[in-house]
Amino acid sequence: MKPVISLIFTAGGSADTFHEKLAGQTFKEYEIIEADRFAGIERAHGEYILFVDGSEVYPENMLEKLHDAAEQSGSDMVISNCELIDSDGGKTFGRGVHFEWVHGGKKVFSWRDCRGRIMNVARPLVGNKLYRKQFIMDAGLHCAGCDSEILYSALGAAAAAKIVYVNDLTFSRNVVPESEDEKLPDVPKTVDCVTEHVKGMADRTDLWNAVMYFAIRQYVDNYEKYCRELDSAERIEFYEKAHSVFNSEIFDGLTEKGLNDDKLFRKYSIMKKHDSSELKKLKTRRIIVSLTSYPARIAGIAQMLESIYSQTRKADKIVLWLAEEQFPNKDDDLPDDLRKLQSEDKLEVRWCDDLKPHKKYFYALQEFTDDVVVTIDDDLQYSPYMLENLYMSYLQYPDAVSAVRTHWMVISEKGELLPYRYWMKETDACLYRPKMQLFATGGAGTLYPPGIYDDKWFDKAKMVDMCLWADDIWLKLIEIMSEVPVVAAMPCEDLRYLPGSQEVGLYHKNVNADQNDVQLQKIEKWLKPEYGDNALAKKILEYDGEPVEDALIRVCECHEKERRELRDEIGRNSRQLKKRIEENERAHREKSEINAKLQRTYKEKSEINAKLQQTYKEKADRGIRIKELEKEKSDLQAKLGELQAEKADIQKKLEQLQAENVVLQKQRSIWYKIKK
Repeated sequence: MKPVISLIFTAGGSADTFHEKLAGQTFKEYEIIEADRFAGIERAHGEYILFVDGSEVYPENMLEKLHDAAEQSGSDMVISNCELIDSDGGKTFGRGVHFEWVHGGKKVFSWRDCRGRIMNVARPLVGNKLYRKQFIMDAGLHCAGCDSEILYSALGAAAAAKIVYVNDLTFSRNVVPESEDEKLPDVPKTVDCVTEHVKGMADRTDLWNAVMYFAIRQYVDNYEKYCRELDSAERIEFYEKAHSVFNSEIFDGLTEKGLNDDKLFRKYSIMKKHDSSELKKLKTRRIIVSLTSYPARIAGIAQMLESIYSQTRKADKIVLWLAEEQFPNKDDDLPDDLRKLQSEDKLEVRWCDDLKPHKKYFYALQEFTDDVVVTIDDDLQYSPYMLENLYMSYLQYPDAVSAVRTHWMVISEKGELLPYRYWMKETDACLYRPKMQLFATGGAGTLYPPGIYDDKWFDKAKMVDMCLWADDIWLKLIEIMSEVPVVAAMPCEDLRYLPGSQEVGLYHKNVNADQNDVQLQKIEKWLKPEYGDNALAKKILEYDGEPVEDALIRVCECHEKERRELRDEIGRNSRQLKKRIEENERAHREKSEINAKLQRTYKEKSEINAKLQQTYKEKADRGIRIKELEKEKSDLQAKLGELQAEKADIQKKLEQLQAENVVLQKQRSIWYKIKK
């Protein structure tokens, strides 16, 4: 009988043990071919092909479910899940598909459902994909030129017209440790090979972006998983290889838009920009989180710090700067929860002069000159990814200030900086790009690289005189004059304030009373003798600033991106809503059917109860009748006893009469004799 599934055993050596593993399969129409991938394809007789290496432990219905899924869906590829077992027995569940990338969460999909990422959608594991043999031949995958499972899986996903994911099917496989190079395909060769295969396909641009995404993902993932610390010659060699590849012609002209993954593009940019020695130097910098507070808010600091302790990228030190004149008894004036954090070395309290909001950066930037300083506010709760995003932005742009929340400083056609109220607040118009025209708001989370400010700018008297209540404006002055741009390190989010913390705040003092503009005017007046009118605007435009029209264009681009994202989100939500409506309608129908069944059941129960009542009554009547019959029986038995006694008496009398009759007969006989 011709086999339906050909299992190509690619591991080399004997497949006898694997034969034994498959003995319990419910689907028996298979063959095992011991050969490399492409020789095995040539020798395969089955309609479907499954590549294996012998480390798989399949459930007994594995082949049956793969075959049924392929037949029912008409798919070119069928993908299952896998549980990875390491040498210590540890288990890791590996979903067969990066399901979050598939448009609408479809179980049957193609590259059109995950444009730009199709080559990374299928998890590249030997043994988790069933291929239709005719598809392999038609797509040219029988001679792809590369035996890498990662590449083969990617090519198959790109070429397949239909892929089905069986999410309720999982097998196990033992993991054999490999070196970093063994885990990674040759990216230039991969790109050349994939380019050749997608050349004749429709929508080549989407597939080319998928090639770029695929190649970058391989290097970035392996770097983060195995080589992040760069603490060995092997890891440094791997990183340098990635750095070299990313700087090759293959990646010329690659943009964030083409890759369509901001986070991955930033990681790629870091590896492209820095060689291993530069990156190691940057990563030796500690992260110092610096903040300040005052008596009215000191009670909420411990609660606020919970969001800092739970960051995905941990701080090396957290320093709280407090004014001695506001806390005359120093530690004795602090709440118990803060003193507890001090005793656990989770918080360091420093005492200083009262420089109002400037305390959170002024002393830290001068003391921690070899480290990065991140300023935060005492009244906010922070996203757990805040420090991670700031740190990634720092690695990408180590000579820029990176901020969570930024405003766009609008400059008029006349080259004048418009008042603060006209600035574009909390804009994402220049996300992940260093721009002098961006204004960082320090409290939402702002990272300052070491050594970017000259000591002359730490002029306490001048700062107090011009910007005592506006630390962000003073810092922006320093950045403009020092030619240090600002990067928006993550999309703006709504600020999450601690309850009750906004009764007093700088926002009310500075913005609501237009004090920001007052302090900006003071700065302009101070700069005028040396730099002339509109000094800040001139400096911004000299660096990379844009007039209002260009700024509006950028904002429109940003809004267009947001509109597309919102449209996509609305589309996803609409599909989810439609699915939920269908589920609700189905549930409603099922509920109606269940209610109807319940009504019938209640009716049947009532009828049964009525019959039971009738039965109980009949039983009671029978009980009464039985008692009557038992009494009648007792009476009859008594009467019978009486009759039997009478019978005995009559019998006795009869015996007496018979005896008397015998006597009389004798007498009569004697009398007859005498008479004769």
